[in-house]
Amino acid sequence: MKVGFIGLGIMGKPMAQNLIKAGHTLTVFDLTPDKANEAIAAGATLAKSARDAAAGTEIIFTMVPDGPEVEAGSQEAIAPWRKARIVAATVAP
Repeated sequence: MKVGFIGLGIMGKPMAQNLIKAGHTLTVFDLTPDKANEAIAAGATLAKSARDAAAGTEIIFTMVPDGPEVEAGSQEAIAPWRKARIVAATVAP
C-alpha cells in the first residue's frame, strides 16, 4: 500500500519504520528533514511538503506534537483527498 507519513519524532519514527518493515511504500515528511534519515535509509522517500507526502497515497498518517501543527499539516495534506487519514497526535490540552 502507498502510505504518506507526516511527523517523524519520538513516536512517528518507529511507527514509520514498522510500516516500512511491513512492506508498505512510504513517503515521509517532517519540518526537520534530518528526522527522516532513518526512514529514508530503510527505503522511504522524502517529500518536500506535507502535501507532497500525501500525493498519490492511499492513506496518510499525521503524528505531530500539537494543535497548530495538526491543523496546518492535516489541512495541507488532505487538500488532495486520500482514502483514509489517521491522526495520531500528542495534542496539548
